[in-house]
Amino acid sequence: MLQQDTKQTLFDATVLKTAILYCRVSTDEQAETGTSIDNQVQVGLAYAKEAGLFVPAEFVFKEDFSGKTLERPELIKVRKLLQTGQAQALIVYKADRLDRSEWGANLIHLLGELKSLDAELHYSEDRVKVDLKNPFEVFMHGHFKGFFAGEDHRATVVKLLKGRRNKVKDYGSVMVSSRPPFGYDVIKMPVPENPKMQRQELIINESEADAVRKIYQWYLFGDEDGVPLGFVAITQKLMALGIPTKGDKNRKMGKKHIGKWYPCVIGGILKNETYAGVWKYGKDHPDNCVLEKEVLEVTVPAIIPRDMWQLAQERRKIKLHSTSRKYEYLLLGRVICGHCGMKMTGENKQAGKYRYYFCPAAKGTSFRRCESHTRYRVDKVDAVVWEWLTRIFTDETGQELRDGLAGYRAKKTGEGESIEHDIKIADKSIKEIEGRLESLYQDHRAASSEYLKKRIESDMQLLEAQLKSQQLKATEYRQKLAEHTVTPQDEIKLLEFAAHLRPRWAAISEDIESKKAVLSRFNITVKLQIIDGKRYAIVTGKIVPDEEVLPIKNGTT
Repeated sequence: MLQQDTKQTLFDATVLKTAILYCRVSTDEQAETGTSIDNQVQVGLAYAKEAGLFVPAEFVFKEDFSGKTLERPELIKVRKLLQTGQAQALIVYKADRLDRSEWGANLIHLLGELKSLDAELHYSEDRVKVDLKNPFEVFMHGHFKGFFAGEDHRATVVKLLKGRRNKVKDYGSVMVSSRPPFGYDVIKMPVPENPKMQRQELIINESEADAVRKIYQWYLFGDEDGVPLGFVAITQKLMALGIPTKGDKNRKMGKKHIGKWYPCVIGGILKNETYAGVWKYGKDHPDNCVLEKEVLEVTVPAIIPRDMWQLAQERRKIKLHSTSRKYEYLLLGRVICGHCGMKMTGENKQAGKYRYYFCPAAKGTSFRRCESHTRYRVDKVDAVVWEWLTRIFTDETGQELRDGLAGYRAKKTGEGESIEHDIKIADKSIKEIEGRLESLYQDHRAASSEYLKKRIESDMQLLEAQLKSQQLKATEYRQKLAEHTVTPQDEIKLLEFAAHLRPRWAAISEDIESKKAVLSRFNITVKLQIIDGKRYAIVTGKIVPDEEVLPIKNGTT
């Protein structure tokens, strides 16, 4: 925030009314002509002198803050002074210095407040006092100017966003200002095609990157004790080791204050795909109603392997969905009824002493009815499935795993081609709808009557609904393709990932979330079924070409 001017009062205190001079800029407006703080102060004080208003030095307020909100530190002080009668007038450079909210909604509120206080409003640029008792002047200087101030702000933000987006799209520049993600530093490099342009690049900061690797290691596989750590435990460990945060290097503080970590920061690091080598740009902006929704990607140096990042995402997702569950079920969401094909759920008896997987349709609480009333002991089912996975993943030769992945890929090739065909059809439909929408947008701009515009808007709404439907369908197809196919490149990555897991398997086996993440990574599904009077777990997934039939030991008692 900019500091207040400490100069002495410029006017004789015998004038009748005391005025407040309020000046504001914001980051998005720094380059605008005529709106600098110094210029606003100079013009405002000159106008006050002409208008016979007294501005004490302490009543010159300067602010570097967004005009979209009324919750601005200096504006709050200004309103308090007016409300308590310490000043009778307010001087601003122009309407958009006071407010830049959408449609000028906040300015209308402020005008009503000033009128109720019997206070004056002056615009120094136009050298005008707004008559707040005159509806026409209120409309012209309030509603009208407020509306265009909001629209101008929106246009400014959109222009800046387009400029940033073009830098990313055309030159592969990351847009991180001076605060890159923890683990990286940012450098500026000239663009060969455009010598006047500079692009930002991320380079690895090795001391910070080492901390990032520790965070992922602790979260997925544990520390020296071999127990995976949560967000809070990781923050405590970082602080115990005295590892500084990104902001610490710019602070002058005692040694004991360095390295104040928070769980939310750990969550952000574990979620950020930048660490796997992909920096993304394109999150929706509140003012962004005309920009493309496409998310742009820039390749950056990776700090951790992509498979390690993906495993962290699976563990995070599992953690989010399991926090409210009192008893753990390893296969919940992955176990289906072999009789009717419905997903099975879990129940416990004797305060969790016995837990079971069972088909909810057997109770008649579902839209379908299942004749199987068999319950399967959770500990027996979970144990037999995990023992099978342990055998595969701890095999030093990795032969069974390689054979399983290759067999699965060969089997699913045909299915993948079918899904890819569906994706092409959906993408073609999306492109056609977008083309028709673009034509309608142009027709709408050229429409000569409100009636015609409304007719076009009706057609646009219908097409936009169709577009959204096709986009959802394309997303579903792509998710299905990712879940059910393995390319040769995927096969190599999964084998490397399995090799990464092998020495840590004992630690993984002790942590339910890590175990679930492995099941998710290899898309393991278990069908529980009775065959010839015996209970079996029939496993499918990316490491099973057909099905793996596992007998469940010792019944279900």
